[in-house]
Amino acid sequence: MTERRPDTGDEGRHRILRERAARLAAVSAADERHDVVTVLRVRLGTGLYAVDVSAVRETLTLRELTPLPGAPPFILGIISVRGRILSITDGRQLLGLDSSGAVYRDVAVLEGRDTRFGLAVDEVVDVVDLALREIHPPPAPLTGAGSRYLRGLTAAGMAVLDTDAVLTDEQLIVRQTPSGRG
Repeated sequence: MTERRPDTGDEGRHRILRERAARLAAVSAADERHDVVTVLRVRLGTGLYAVDVSAVRETLTLRELTPLPGAPPFILGIISVRGRILSITDGRQLLGLDSSGAVYRDVAVLEGRDTRFGLAVDEVVDVVDLALREIHPPPAPLTGAGSRYLRGLTAAGMAVLDTDAVLTDEQLIVRQTPSGRG
């Protein structure tokens, strides 16, 4: 037996359609929030790069960098942040860019489960939401020192860093052995 609804007329139909549209729009908006990543945009040379903010502890102006003799070339030095020593990684060298003559202004402090370090960048630009559908895999022939740290590229040419790859790469972790040799 089929239940018949009373005829509500044009006004009632429009109300029902508006309610349905509102429910569908709410579901759509919720889905879109899950398909977005919030990123810190930074400049390195002429390029714009995105770093997932979930890995960014804070940003700082780079001051009083102390060189660290014997450190790998990608380590610019160390700084003190509220009494804690933080190593600073050269963002350009990390990505295989020319770092000769670079003057870094800012630092993005990245933190993972077992590591924390500063990534020296030319400039911290801003924080934006980036739709995941806008991130495309890097071109297949992409090679070079920094290619393993790229998650993808946007149509606008912004490179999106794979922060998990950066934070878990054993080559980037500087350890001191008990004998004092790194």
